[in-house]
Formats: sequence, structure tokens, C-alpha cells
Amino acid sequence: MNVAMLIYLIVLFVVLTPGQFLTLPSASSPKLTVTIVHALVFAAIFHFTHNMAMKAVVNVPVNM
Repeated sequence: MNVAMLIYLIVLFVVLTPGQFLTLPSASSPKLTVTIVHALVFAAIFHFTHNMAMKAVVNVPVNM
């Protein structure tokens, strides 16, 4: 795993942390339900976007 992919995971985790930017379902739902929904959303988004993110990272030229 490279640094760019690690940064992608961290940003995705922070964005989908319950209460940071959104709360699914609502804040009045039980805490466990909110946590499970956010975990499933994280897994789904990561599953469908990790190849795209990895291709974007691989195609970035590095000038040293």
C-alpha cells in the first residue's frame, strides 16, 4: 500500500465518521444502528472506488 492510498482511506474514514459531515440514518437512531450503517456505506464506497483511486495514483508522474 502506498502513501496516497493510505491518505485516501483516512480521508474516506473521516468523511464517513458518524457526526462529522453526515449521520445516517438520523441522530435519534440507536448508536449501534448508526455505526453499522456508516460501516456499510464506507465498505460500499471503498469497494466501488478503490480501483479508480489506485489508477489515479499510479498515473501521477513523480518528478525527482
